[in-house]
Amino acid sequence: MKVGIYNRYWATMGGGEKHVGTIAEILLAEGHQVDLIRVGPVDEAEFSSRMNLNLAGAHWVEWPGSSCSELAPRSAGYDVFINSTYCSSMVPQARKSLYLAFFPHELIEAAPLPRLFQRAAGRFDRTGHPWLSRMSSLAQRTLRRGVASSRRPFIDSYEDPMANSEFTAAWIRKRWARDAVVLPPPIDVERFGSVDLSNKKKVILSVGRFFSGGHNKKHIEMITAFRQMHDKGLVPEGWEYHLAGSVHAESEEHRRYFQKVNALAEGYPIRILGNLGSRELLQEYAEASIFWHGAGWGERGDQEPEKLEHFGMTACEAMAAGVVPIVQPLGGPREVVTDGVDGYYFSDARELQERTLSLMKLYGTPELAQWAARARASVQKYSQANFRAVFIKFFNTIA
Repeated sequence: MKVGIYNRYWATMGGGEKHVGTIAEILLAEGHQVDLIRVGPVDEAEFSSRMNLNLAGAHWVEWPGSSCSELAPRSAGYDVFINSTYCSSMVPQARKSLYLAFFPHELIEAAPLPRLFQRAAGRFDRTGHPWLSRMSSLAQRTLRRGVASSRRPFIDSYEDPMANSEFTAAWIRKRWARDAVVLPPPIDVERFGSVDLSNKKKVILSVGRFFSGGHNKKHIEMITAFRQMHDKGLVPEGWEYHLAGSVHAESEEHRRYFQKVNALAEGYPIRILGNLGSRELLQEYAEASIFWHGAGWGERGDQEPEKLEHFGMTACEAMAAGVVPIVQPLGGPREVVTDGVDGYYFSDARELQERTLSLMKLYGTPELAQWAARARASVQKYSQANFRAVFIKFFNTIA
């Protein structure tokens, strides 16, 4: 079959792009013709390399950056159309259509101008522009008293949506009144699980894209927490904090953010590692002992759930590599980590520091190795084999 996969944000090379890119890889292996639909330039070789995907048989197709209604007729030529674009309301014209929801936007009918603001902000919020993120939140609060669409032509044009977590599925039920097939992103547990736990070093690791606004990964807050520990003399000798992730350089806001991150790290045992290749990132996971994940820190998840982590792919990768996670007890990470069993939760800087110090004291002991083993075991359910089986079964049911 001919399958079109639409994503406006391939170039961000984040967890969502890895998720849908893996779907493309599976469909290619199953013998389908796959078009990867973009609306701007994408370095195809870099994408495949950094995402660690084999997409050699796929065709990259460029569409104009037009509105959903203007693009919809272009989907008619596909047997199956997969929309994986955050905040898209396209009503596709393919024979069958699937929606991979990283998080559901609100379905609201109200005055045209505020709704236009909401749509524009939603498009740019995926790449983290802070003023657009604030505008999106304002538009949503303003429009909440609007009349919800009774027929919901957008979401009713798709088969059951696919959600990346139970957290996202719950919000799909709340906002779209639809049940979702929960399809968490696949984790290459074999690749990350191949690292030798005896080679762990005194390293705390965070992995997440460097950008300002939106669902920001809270690098500033985490660096500040580590600096406080260091300034108080609490960090044992030899420990370092490493922050890895792709760098967004497409706007001045993002560039200033990355500059601030680097400035905060100066003079401390902190390393900022931008745009690592897949092999270099694997090495970071292999050497790290503790993983910090701060997305959602300080956010009002009940009011702005978009700002939480909706799954937590890097936390899973870390756990597969035997890195003990400390995460926010919100959104997707709450599903991934069991507090006190295979990692810890933290709600503020004090808890983050206390839990980190308790693990630091275990460095080099069998007890920390047991924590690492439990973390590794708990994410086996997210294996690529399980993902492939669930997705193919679902795809064959609807296609």
